[in-house]
Amino acid sequence: MSKYEDLCAAYAAARKSFAAGRSAALKQAEQVVAGLVGYLGCDKRHIRFARFNTREEEKPNYTLDEVLRIVSGNTYSFGLGLTLFETAGAPPAETLLIGISIEPVAGGYILYAKGLTEKYRLLLTADNSHVLSNFYETLFRRIRENYKTPYLRFPAGEHTERELGG
Repeated sequence: MSKYEDLCAAYAAARKSFAAGRSAALKQAEQVVAGLVGYLGCDKRHIRFARFNTREEEKPNYTLDEVLRIVSGNTYSFGLGLTLFETAGAPPAETLLIGISIEPVAGGYILYAKGLTEKYRLLLTADNSHVLSNFYETLFRRIRENYKTPYLRFPAGEHTERELGG
């Protein structure tokens, strides 16, 4: 094998490793989102995905696969928009943008969200339902606290967006 072929093989192995890691992170992110939808008792239509911390033009209907990005080292991040209505299903409404990160570590993942100080360790070989329930409850409490702020501003319009922890 020539040195060039050796470099090509190393490149192919690195791409394969990256694809496997991203696939595992996407699977974990899908489980987190499905669990959050169930925990909150909302419809999937109240959830949308957004690119976080990017200058790219947004589009209204991203998939989780499209927004999951590696942000540093081996940490993956995505934006989740939770649309809340003042009156069931009718404007005015607000989409609360939540930045969620998943960091692969030995034996599992670390899960955290922008605006939360806690990090949650998920183990690959264990039932993580109690850990995820704690994450969902902490996120729920943080969102509730967000709306108890006495000087929260609501711009005019039928639909607004706000970032949790922003």
